[in-house]
Amino acid sequence: MRQIIESLSPRAEFATVMLGAFGMFVMSSLTAAFDGGPSSPLTNDALLDLVAYEAVLLAMLGIFLSLRGWRPADVGLSPTLKDTAIGGVIVLADYMVYIVAWSIYSQFAAAGGNLPISAGLQASNVVLLSLVNGFFEELFVCGYLITAVKKRRSVVFAINVSVAIRLAYHLYQGPIAVPSIVPMGLIFGYWFAKTGRLWPLVVAHALMDFLALWPHVE
Repeated sequence: MRQIIESLSPRAEFATVMLGAFGMFVMSSLTAAFDGGPSSPLTNDALLDLVAYEAVLLAMLGIFLSLRGWRPADVGLSPTLKDTAIGGVIVLADYMVYIVAWSIYSQFAAAGGNLPISAGLQASNVVLLSLVNGFFEELFVCGYLITAVKKRRSVVFAINVSVAIRLAYHLYQGPIAVPSIVPMGLIFGYWFAKTGRLWPLVVAHALMDFLALWPHVE
C-alpha cells in the first residue's frame, strides 16, 4: 500500500485529498441547497458527529500526506503566540469586509436562511467543534490546496480554487453564503499565499465558529 501511495501522481494525490476531505460535505451541501436548505437544526449530537468525522479524516489524510512526503512546515503550520494574536485581527478584518459585502449583496438579492441551530448546546461541544473544524478546514482548503495548486498554476488561480471549494461546501446556508464565505475565502487565501503562515487562519476560523455557536449555549 505504501508503494502505491508513493507512486501516485500529484494530480491523483490532490484528487484524493480534496475528495476525501470535502467530497461528502460538497455533496450534502449541494443536496441541501437544492432542497431549500437544511431541515433539521444543529444539535449537540450533530456537533459531536462532525468532530468525530473530521478527526477520522484528519488521521487518514494526515497519514496519506505523510507517506507522500508532506510535513507540517510545508503548509505553514507552526503555531506561535504572535500568529495566534494575528488570528484575532483577521477575524475583525473579515467581519468588516463582510459588512460591506452584505450591504452590497442585499441591494440585489433577498436574504436567505442560515443553518438552524438548536438552543441548549453544551459549551464543551462548541469549543471542541470550533477547534477541530477550524483546524480541519484551513489545513486542507487553504494550506494544502493553495500550496499544491500554486506549484503548477498561478497563485491567483490557487486562491480562486480554494474559494470555490470553500463556497461549495457552504451552499447549504443558502444565498447568505455568498457575502459571508467568498470574502472570507479571499482574505484567508490571500493571507496564506502572501505569508505562508497557516496558524492565524486556524485561530481565526475557530473563533468565527465559536462566536457563531456560543449564543446558543445553555
